[in-house]
Formats: sequence, structure tokens, C-alpha cells
Amino acid sequence: MPKALRRSIRSCEKRMKKKSEATDKSQFIIVTGLSGAGKSTAIKALEDIGYYCVDNLPLSLMKTFARLCLNSSQPMEKVALGIDIREGDSLKDLPHIMEELRQQGIETEILFLYAREEVLIKRFKETRRPHPLQNESLEGSIAREKRVMEPIKAISRYVIDTSEATPHTLKAQIKDLFGSEKEEMLVYVHSFGFKHGAPPNLDLMLDVRFLPNPHFVNGLREKTGLDPQVEDYVMGNQETHIFLEHLSRFFSYLLPKYQQEGKPFLSIGIGCTGGVHRSVVIAQWLGHFLREKGYRVKILHRELGE
Repeated sequence: MPKALRRSIRSCEKRMKKKSEATDKSQFIIVTGLSGAGKSTAIKALEDIGYYCVDNLPLSLMKTFARLCLNSSQPMEKVALGIDIREGDSLKDLPHIMEELRQQGIETEILFLYAREEVLIKRFKETRRPHPLQNESLEGSIAREKRVMEPIKAISRYVIDTSEATPHTLKAQIKDLFGSEKEEMLVYVHSFGFKHGAPPNLDLMLDVRFLPNPHFVNGLREKTGLDPQVEDYVMGNQETHIFLEHLSRFFSYLLPKYQQEGKPFLSIGIGCTGGVHRSVVIAQWLGHFLREKGYRVKILHRELGE
């Protein structure tokens, strides 16, 4: 057989093997966190986008379950497993189990949900459901669960604060994170008003209160940053142009660094006084700028209810 033909056959075999390995690779998302933070809602959202979901599967059965998923007549490529504090002492085995699954070619990551203590207390009182750790007060149960789950939170790739999330917004965020086949980092750009407080869990926060305020301009006060007249007023200022030039260089340098580190999503907050004029205009500009750079972007205007 001619050497050129042998090389061509070997090259083809390598490509077929690589394609087979990529096809066989499965993805497991372990959904966990603090009780009352939204685990059931997250699992339902994952189920809606095609994940095979199992809640409260004992950790001792996880490796066996993974083998069944891989070896079934119709292998399940996307699986979500829910676990919680009721696993008890076996939770310490989770990092070792995840490493074994990865060695089998199963991409395994943790989605960890949490919320502020006062929010969790309110949710339990509203639903009248007991906390899984029922042998002490609600406050004590939450504090003890937080201590036990902290090592798992520390190794989680996806960590979401659901303190201000509704079931609808949490489902939307889960679908944004896991519903796309793209690998680009998901960037949330929030506009907000400082007088209403900053959004929780921001990675980066920018204060644009130094820009001229449309609130004091007749005819613009009642409009929002989505109105072309307000946009023209803010963007027509020389200070805005200088600021955006610096901002474009800053994010062009910084975001690739975050993506290289494997950060799945980034939350950027842009605040002005009331959150309806300047911050909205700058958030819109930044969102479009990052989309042109190839990132997946969600623009959220909190004070506009969007």
C-alpha cells in the first residue's frame, strides 16, 4: 500500500476516533446548595432544556448511575443530579466521586445555589415547610447547613445568589447558562440606581453618576435611557466619549482573562442615581459592545422592570 494512502487512512481513523470520543462525552450537572435557595426550580429548568434530571440520588449510587447512563442503548449525554444536606457525612466524598467521573470522560460540574439568611427564613415561613435539619431552630439549622456546605460551594463552578430571584428569573438564568451549546462566557450587564441599593452578587460595578444627568433637563426627566433623546443627550457629552474609550480598552483586556480562567458568567453593574437614565444608556452601549466582541450578553434594567 502506498505511504500516502496509509497516512490518509491513519489520519481518517484519528478523526473518526476523535469524533467518537466527542460524541460519547456526557455532561453531569450536580445541583446543590442551601435548602430554600431554589434547587427544585433549577432542576425543573434544566429538565425543560433537555437534561435528564434525578433529584436526591444517594451519592453512593452516583458512579453506578453514571455507568448506566453511558452504557444504555440510548446514552444520556446531559444529566442533572440534585443533592442536598440530607446526604450527611457522605458529602465529603463528592470531590472524589466527581474526579472519578471526569476520568471516565464525563464532564462534571456543580451548580450551587444560595441566598441570604433572612431570605431563606422568610421562604421557609411562607411555605411552612420544615428545614431538613429539624433538630434545632430554623436560624440554627440554616447556619449549620451553611457551614457544612461551604466546602462544596468553594469547588463549584456555577454559584448563584437567588436572594432577589423569582422562580421565573431563576429559570431564565439557568436556561441562559446551560441552554446553549456555545462556550463563550455569559455576561450580565445590569443598570441600577444607587438610591435603591446595588444588585447582589456583582463581579464588577461602575458608577456613572459623574456624567451629566438628564433628570435636570426639561423634556427628558420623564423619559428613560431607552429613549433616543436621552441616549443622544448622554452620548453627546465629551466626558461620555472619553469614558467609553477607557471602558472599551478595559473590558477588551479583562474579559478574555476571565474566560481563560473558565469563568462561566460575569455580572457587571452600572449605576447612576435613579437607575433610569445614564446607567441605562451606558448599559445598552456596553452590552452591544460586548456582543460585537463575541460574548453572550443579557442586558437587565432593574429600575425599568426589565
